Amino acid sequence: MDTMATRNIVPRAGEEGYIGKLAKRWLGGFFKKLDVANGNKSPVHTLQRETTYALNDVAFHSGINARYFLKCTTAGTTGSVEPDFSSVTSDSTVTDGTVVWTVKTLGAAEGFVEYLPLAGGTLTGALNGTDANFSGDMTVAGVITGNVTGNLTGNADTATNAGAAEKATKDGDGNIITVTYLPILNNAGAHNSIYRGKYLGDHVTDEQYDAIDAGTFEGLFIGDYWVINGVNWRIAAFDYWLHCGDTECTTHHVVIVPDTNLATCQMNNSNVTTGAYIGSNFYTGANSNTGKATANTAINNAFGSSHILTHREHLQNAVTNGYESGGTWYDSKFELMTERMVYGCDIFHNTMNGTNIPNWYSIDKSQLPLFD
Repeated sequence: MDTMATRNIVPRAGEEGYIGKLAKRWLGGFFKKLDVANGNKSPVHTLQRETTYALNDVAFHSGINARYFLKCTTAGTTGSVEPDFSSVTSDSTVTDGTVVWTVKTLGAAEGFVEYLPLAGGTLTGALNGTDANFSGDMTVAGVITGNVTGNLTGNADTATNAGAAEKATKDGDGNIITVTYLPILNNAGAHNSIYRGKYLGDHVTDEQYDAIDAGTFEGLFIGDYWVINGVNWRIAAFDYWLHCGDTECTTHHVVIVPDTNLATCQMNNSNVTTGAYIGSNFYTGANSNTGKATANTAINNAFGSSHILTHREHLQNAVTNGYESGGTWYDSKFELMTERMVYGCDIFHNTMNGTNIPNWYSIDKSQLPLFD
């Protein structure tokens, strides 16, 4: 596992060099809107951080059982750190900032006439052409059209076409329908292409470490996060540096970006760029600059030093007339992000200086999937 924050291109004094990034609010979700039977209920959406909710507002969360939803029973504003929803049951309550959520069961009693579960449970009625992706086995009554992931039972006979990723079953009228499976390949390419944003717990489990080590990344997706020591540690990329470096990186890894700053410091104690990034007070710790040391402690406390990957990074160590004029390879465990990693290209970085070409060679070659 590799843990990192953000790196400025040429270090300066003042307020540059904050470690981490501002909390980002992701608006995508599993549901756009669900039809509600009585008109006094609010439209349904996924739960958001630092958002105001009124009494009887409802929200969904991928971390709870698919048959449940969250109903606001005390109005307020959700907190910046997500509470643990992993063990909730029907009618239990969860405090989220100043909001109190009560867990409710989907059904007509709560005003829901039809619903589509995120995983597991029983689906009744027809999907009417809507593609539905399930991660668990489903018991189905009615006619299904569209693509479904998972095993189907119910409605007469089933027949598996051996060697093909599909299953045929009969609907209530005896008509054969075909369900096509949509598997997710467990590798870096597939997992880098899917944003989920799921809470993964308060520590990295042995199974998760094993999946990272094997390069399958099973159960892990972009935007997923752990809450450890009050910090949201969010997955930004899988195998970003694999096969890169003057000494090739051959270890499967996850790039982690914290939602909030691990420390606040200046890059230098005066307005200079001497020595570029490598020569900065932040990197060297000179002039009582504890920024990198503080971040290092937070990272090791969260994941353990044995889980932090050491790889080779090409970093700049000299500046001439305001542009990087020298650099070489260094061992690296975590650094500040480059503009390329956040934006996908240079924005403010000096890419040319007259006839001089800056020393700006890097294996941080593309935008992290988290920011794509």
